[in-house]
Amino acid sequence: MNCTPLLAGFLSMGFVHHTAGSNSYTQSQADDVVRGIYAYHTNGRGWCDIGYNFLVDRFGDVFEGRSGGVTNNVIGAAQMGFNTGAFSVSVMGTFDYVRPPEPAVRALERLLAWRLDVAHVNPSARTVMTSGGGDTTRYPAGAKVKLRTISGHRDTGITDCPGIILYAMLPGIRTRVATTGLPKLYNPRLSTSAIVSGQPVDIRIRAKGSTSMTWSVSVLDPSGNEIASFPDQTGDALEVVWPAIGPPSQPDVPGVYQVVIRGSAPNGALARPATLAFTVEPIPTPSPSPTVSPITHCLSLAGRPGPRAPSPGRWRQRRQPPNPAGSRRSPGRRPSTCPPARPPGGPARRRPGRPAPAPGAPETRTRDPRRGRGLRRHRDRRPG
Repeated sequence: MNCTPLLAGFLSMGFVHHTAGSNSYTQSQADDVVRGIYAYHTNGRGWCDIGYNFLVDRFGDVFEGRSGGVTNNVIGAAQMGFNTGAFSVSVMGTFDYVRPPEPAVRALERLLAWRLDVAHVNPSARTVMTSGGGDTTRYPAGAKVKLRTISGHRDTGITDCPGIILYAMLPGIRTRVATTGLPKLYNPRLSTSAIVSGQPVDIRIRAKGSTSMTWSVSVLDPSGNEIASFPDQTGDALEVVWPAIGPPSQPDVPGVYQVVIRGSAPNGALARPATLAFTVEPIPTPSPSPTVSPITHCLSLAGRPGPRAPSPGRWRQRRQPPNPAGSRRSPGRRPSTCPPARPPGGPARRRPGRPAPAPGAPETRTRDPRRGRGLRRHRDRRPG
């Protein structure tokens, strides 16, 4: 292997292939055939390892293909567009017009039954897969495709694989796989994968069985100690609601917890337990309050909105008398939010030598003839 194995977060189905090679190898030559497939896939196809997860020879021997762990959801390269969430098994030989040897078929069935049971997948069911696209797949990227949980390569790929004869045998293979290794536990799931400490929610625990079973559910803390359990149920399906307010009470210590589901058939046979994980997350730390800086500058908003460019010339600002009680400001004017520059009612600035305006005199605007343009504001200084 020339790369680190990539793992999927789920496994939903398996694909059956044939290697399209010789059918006449001996049992002692089978491992050499596997080495040849490795050389072809790495040197010819440019893959980092064998594309199949498993290989089965004509004598019923099983080989691990792509490395990474036979119980892990290792992403292979055998069915373009549908490698994630699936595993692949290839029977060594060509089965377009020749039936695979019986030992190979039985080994294929046992392998499919075991691997699907590890993932708690019903071999008789259908599942929806999302295409990753590619030039040898029948479906464009993003397409949702409903497939049997045991499918042939030709169901998604532009190919005759796994051969006409072996593909025609798949319905019978599915039936025998479904009855191998009973009882079985299918599709275990939680309604949520995370809760926040101190803010619990109802958690639903569900599963289905291949037959009527007695179900038990327990919860383990991050150290593996049992902290909760639920009364046993009987039936072909399980549904337990763990209420936000117990009993049993939901944990509030942050960490990863495990929900273990077990089932036993009436004859005492035990199904493979299912272990599901959920996380208790710590209460989020509130963000600190923003620091408000004291006002060090003041911008006066007094005046009319939408200012226009003033006429050329020099202007002098005269004090405006306060509005009489009960009067209104001019439309569009807004009061200043700045503190007054001088006490209200204080003296206005005026040019030296000019007499003060008469009390109550109206303000007038005239053009200053000495400057030729511009307006000058002043108060009428005529008496009375």
